[in-house]
Amino acid sequence: MLYAVRQGMLKTVLVGTEGDEQILALNIPGEVLGLEAFSSAVYGADVIALQPVVCCELPLRVVREQGVRMDEFDSALVQLLSRAATPKPSPARGAIRNRVARFLLDLGSRLASRGLESRDFALGLSREEIADLLDTRVETVSRVLQRMKREQEIDVHGSRVGLRGLAPP
Repeated sequence: MLYAVRQGMLKTVLVGTEGDEQILALNIPGEVLGLEAFSSAVYGADVIALQPVVCCELPLRVVREQGVRMDEFDSALVQLLSRAATPKPSPARGAIRNRVARFLLDLGSRLASRGLESRDFALGLSREEIADLLDTRVETVSRVLQRMKREQEIDVHGSRVGLRGLAPP
């Protein structure tokens, strides 16, 4: 089964044997989950809703059948899959300020590409989860966000962020 996210935000995580989570991705509307099931019929990670979520279920059997019958469906599916398969740089590389800036700008850009609000949005993740994704400490993420706020690059109100003068690193 493939899942197309229509509304809300999710996180994709690997859960270790001790129950610890490693965040792999933040998923937003317009993205497809479950692509690994094409080859193995097994999902490689867990997905957790961060907000109320609406997803479309796309059974693999139906996807295969419809892809053969309808050129438009086939074309749309290929577009979704190619977007999902595009390699993404690791968010946990480089100076911490640059990592946080790239994370915020990437999220804003992904939201914009789907016609959603991209300058003022909910982060979806706690500071601790952002720190996990960026491979740093929660205190460091909080300090960097506060510095960006003082420098008027962003506005921060709880879990919402407004991108103001934030420039790519």
